[in-house]
Amino acid sequence: MATIQELKQRIDLHDVADRLGLERPQRNGNYKSPHHKDKNPSLSIFEKDGRIGWKDFSSGQGGDHVDLVCYVQGCEAGEAVKWLHEEFGIPFDKPQRTNEPVEKSRAEWIADQCREHRERALEYLVGERKITEDVAKRAVEKGAVGFNVWTNPT
Repeated sequence: MATIQELKQRIDLHDVADRLGLERPQRNGNYKSPHHKDKNPSLSIFEKDGRIGWKDFSSGQGGDHVDLVCYVQGCEAGEAVKWLHEEFGIPFDKPQRTNEPVEKSRAEWIADQCREHRERALEYLVGERKITEDVAKRAVEKGAVGFNVWTNPT
């Protein structure tokens, strides 16, 4: 799947506004706000410091391509990204799934080990650090803390 950054590079923000049905009375002017009657168009698309964005001066809302879709259609970011892909014919490059297990990185393996030794984290937090037991238990249950027993063999 193209990243949001790739989508923004490949898709012109004015094209997004047009496909969303935003009205632009003057060829090079602002667009009318989609959420109220606009006598003077208040939604501006701009480029500043190499960044392309939009702002509806009547509401103070603004952002990038995804934000504009969300603003006009009242949807979440995931739906907006999907709409951009479909509307502009940009394929979803989904990775192919295999049945082969994915080898974990060293950091992922260590994190798993830390979670396996949670009882030692609880002993340390309560006994050594003098944290109340109920607070330490909640932290351990939420997976916020663990206990690292791994050492580098070298």
